[in-house]
Parts: sequence; structure tokens; C-alpha cells
Amino acid sequence: MKNKNGKKNNPIWGNKTNHCVVCGVVLPINRKLCIKCGKKQIHQRFRKNAFNSDIKYRKFIPVTPMKKIKIEIAEYVFTPDKELIAFANEFSKMYKKVRVGEYCSSNNKYHIKYLARIKNKNTGKALATGARISNMTGIIELDKFIYKSKEYTPDFLFFIIIWCVVCRENKGNMKLSDKNAIKYYKTTKRSKRNIMKGFLKLFFTVPSLLNTERYKIIAQLLK
Repeated sequence: MKNKNGKKNNPIWGNKTNHCVVCGVVLPINRKLCIKCGKKQIHQRFRKNAFNSDIKYRKFIPVTPMKKIKIEIAEYVFTPDKELIAFANEFSKMYKKVRVGEYCSSNNKYHIKYLARIKNKNTGKALATGARISNMTGIIELDKFIYKSKEYTPDFLFFIIIWCVVCRENKGNMKLSDKNAIKYYKTTKRSKRNIMKGFLKLFFTVPSLLNTERYKIIAQLLK
């Protein structure tokens, strides 16, 4: 096959050439310096398309890798409102005396279902968890039987009520909820020892790899 200039083309790809980006001078493939400029330039490799009567070029331009950009995400800071603080404080003082039932805060924003046992809805079996919160309704469920233990103190129950609300805000991320709730708890000047004692009892009752990791993080945060 021949092109318009009468020169033979490679039957598959055609002739290969390098062109200077600045001057446009045709250079040999292995040459790195421009004949006209005399400087090292970035060249473009062209390949002629032999399957078409018109000469077309395919460009192969060297691409420099993009630098990785670090994106800093602002850390979520939990600040409970006065209604939640008052509700958690009041309930944690009287939880051993009150009966099973539903309790709510002053403006009905927060609700606690104080149950004899927290059970699995499908099987009806009692669960080992002492507290949980509904993502849909925001209702906190507390297990009266579990929190009868001496290891659980009013300080720990106050923390757990705050933690449940934080966990809902964090969409179930327990490690992040531990961090946020403890940061707030440390500002209240309540006993750190009671929190460690409560978590030790809780994680001993419900052993898992996640709870082991959580306990290590909590111990570091409460130092």
C-alpha cells in the first residue's frame, strides 16, 4: 500500500515518527533532542492508519501521574442538649427503684423503655445486651435485669443513655460513638473508674473481637 506521497506504508500500522511539540520537526524514533531547538523536549509519537486512504494519526502523549490530595474531614463533635443531660441524670439516679415501663424527657424528645429483659423479636430469647436504640424511632431500651448488678453504677447508666443517642447519630459506628461519648463524659467530671468497671463487666458478659478492641480504645481515652 502507498500513501499520497507515493511512499510505502507498513501494511498494519504504517510508518512511525516522533514530532517535536514546540517546532513540529519530524525526528527519528530513538532521538530525544530536537534537531531545530537543540533542547530536550516532550515528543508525541504518531502512527499512521494504513486502513484508510487518508493519512490519520494516533497520538501517544506521556501522562504525568497526579499528586494525591489529602482531604481532611472535620471530626464529628457531639454536644448533648440540656433536655438529654437532665433526662439521663434523673433516670440514672432512680433506675434501681423505678418499675418497668416507658419514661420520657420533659418535652417528650427522648424516650426510654425500661424492660424486664431485652428480647429478640424473632426468637423471643433474652439478649445479653443491656441497652440499644432504635434507628427509626430513637427509643432507648434498657434491660432492668442486667443493670441490677453492682458493677453498674448511676455514672455508667448516665453514660450509656448518652452513648445510645450518640450511636444513633453515628449510624451504629460503635468505636466512633465510644470516642464521642467519652469526650463529652470527661467534661462532666464524673468518675472514670465507674465507666471502666461497667465496661469490663459488660464486655465480659458479651465477649467478642470488636468489644476487645473497643475496651482498649476506651482505656486509652479515659487515661
